[in-house]
Amino acid sequence: MSEGENESSPTDILTASTHKASLIANPWDHGGISSPLDIPRTERPSSKLDQLNLLAPMNSRPLLAHEPPLSPLGSTSAVDYLSVSPNFSSLKRASFHDDPWAALRQHFIGKDLLSAPNTEIMGQKMFSPRPSISGFAADESDKLNSPSDIQWFLDLDHIKVDVAPEKGGYIIKFVNYIVQSSALNSTVLRRYSDFLWLCEILHKRYPYRLVPPLPPKKVNELDVTTADEIFIEGRRRGLARFLHLVANHPILRKDDIVIFFLTEKTEIKEWRKLNTPSCDEELVVRTITAEDMAVVPGEIDQMASELRKRVEISLAHYRDMSTLMDREATRQKETAADFLRYSMNLQEMVGHSDCIGVECFNCPLINEGYQHISNGFRQHGLAANERHVAMTDNFVENLKSHRDLLDALLSFLDRRERTLSSISIDALNRRIHSNLLRIEEAKSRGNIKELERLQQFNAQDENELQHHNQRLQFLRLCTWEEMRTYHQQRAFVSTMYQQFVSEQQRVIAQQGDIWKSLSRNVYDLPTSGFL
Repeated sequence: MSEGENESSPTDILTASTHKASLIANPWDHGGISSPLDIPRTERPSSKLDQLNLLAPMNSRPLLAHEPPLSPLGSTSAVDYLSVSPNFSSLKRASFHDDPWAALRQHFIGKDLLSAPNTEIMGQKMFSPRPSISGFAADESDKLNSPSDIQWFLDLDHIKVDVAPEKGGYIIKFVNYIVQSSALNSTVLRRYSDFLWLCEILHKRYPYRLVPPLPPKKVNELDVTTADEIFIEGRRRGLARFLHLVANHPILRKDDIVIFFLTEKTEIKEWRKLNTPSCDEELVVRTITAEDMAVVPGEIDQMASELRKRVEISLAHYRDMSTLMDREATRQKETAADFLRYSMNLQEMVGHSDCIGVECFNCPLINEGYQHISNGFRQHGLAANERHVAMTDNFVENLKSHRDLLDALLSFLDRRERTLSSISIDALNRRIHSNLLRIEEAKSRGNIKELERLQQFNAQDENELQHHNQRLQFLRLCTWEEMRTYHQQRAFVSTMYQQFVSEQQRVIAQQGDIWKSLSRNVYDLPTSGFL
């Protein structure tokens, strides 16, 4: 639990435990797309698990699916919008754990990494030599393991998204979100439609970049409204993940609309009435140099095709792993609530005696022991709830953040394949060659009118060929840059598990101390002399 965050009281934990959520189907899971634009998208790999069963925390039904999976399309699972916070007051408060890169920042800040090439963190040498990575040259592996790579993590923007305490609108109410950026030192108020507008602009400007998916605006399939706190909290977390990936992308973070979104105090809706931002593609505004293309491997197309196959499999696994850890966090929440209920029941028995002995000295000692046992169970319940909060706010969100990154990468690779299929350079070359032959024939016959017509067609084909070549080169450059961006962020996977294991060790040691302390009182209870 982060410093300054209030601990959940037993009442809060029990209240959250009794808040049973119904199944909410994500509208994007069925024929949905990660982009708000009408962009066709290939079908995602099906889950290996029956996600309907996974929604029941204590369900003993088999995990293997015997019916169509809940989420055959997209990476966002319905489970994302079912998790209940153990402390509903925390829904109104931003959490440090919303930052997927918090673990890296905690490890690196205060350590002189840039001057010590063999600095050890958690017993590991951060800059130790390693073999070349598949798909990357040896010098590229060294770059990805360099001090500048660590500095990249240190410079990441920490974005916090919080639900505003008051809703906006006079007649039709809507939820506002407080968005804070540490890098820009800004705090702004945004609504969901503003996030949707930003996502649309980014998809139009950067069709060949990793634009992450947005959570759904609402759920229509079942009797659940957007005012439901469970759904609002799930959407808040999804919006935070979206902004994290955008604000820390090496290209998107520099976009003027992204900076405007994170800094402008004016309402986006009012600003749009007076301003129309440009939606020109990055290809139009960026000049590609020979130095840019010199770093692109010649086998980039083959690398991208192979990467897409691996990413498709990884995305399916991350979807399932996110669901499984959501399920585990729910079990931990229910365990914490049950121990607190047990503690309350046992507390009621203190002073209540059902002893039939006339001069019994043992039963009062047992009743007195109830007090110690009740306190021990209460402390264990609070520790179990702390473990649940750490699991939900840290590990589960980190898994979903990487899942969203994989989804963005797969969507980009899909758009890349569609673009390649639309580029017909060979056909244009054949047509230009045919027109040149016809132009020579028209010159020999002296047919001026036919000659001018063929020359006009040939000029159009040459312009189109030049445009296609430029787009192909730009696509290859973007593919290499986005592959490197994805590869660089994989370091976060290591720290995610390091943070998770460290947190589990801490909480389990805390629970061990609780039982050890309780054992001294329990072993003093009488076991003889009841006759």
